[in-house]
Amino acid sequence: MRFSPVLLLALFFPSLLHAFCIYNDSENVTLFLRQNVKNRGAIFSKTFQVDGLKPSEKACCAYTNYDCNKSGKPEEYVSIYTGAKWDGGHVSDFQIGIPAGGWAVFTGKSELFKIQAYYANGEPADFKLEKRPDSYALY
Repeated sequence: MRFSPVLLLALFFPSLLHAFCIYNDSENVTLFLRQNVKNRGAIFSKTFQVDGLKPSEKACCAYTNYDCNKSGKPEEYVSIYTGAKWDGGHVSDFQIGIPAGGWAVFTGKSELFKIQAYYANGEPADFKLEKRPDSYALY
């Protein structure tokens, strides 16, 4: 079994994690992210948003930042609209919910990519995955 450097870092140094992060460890999937209104304090123009998170890149927002997590609690869930795009222009739209103090890792390639979520202490987290309405396309 191959361990991600991100997972190893979190397991040995969980105190370093003070943000929710999205890690794109996929082979060829580009991600488009925008935080949903659930548990976000920011107005739309200040919300967590990333247009084009490429493989090997990450994006984070501190759970103590009111704009990203209005409760300030690491165990609260944040909801993120996600678009995934890969070779040939194929796309997938969905919404994920992850702990505000944790992270999600995208692995694999094309339509076979996988998502895993974790709490700040490195424990696997349950996360919600649902189809997103077409009206929220991010790209």
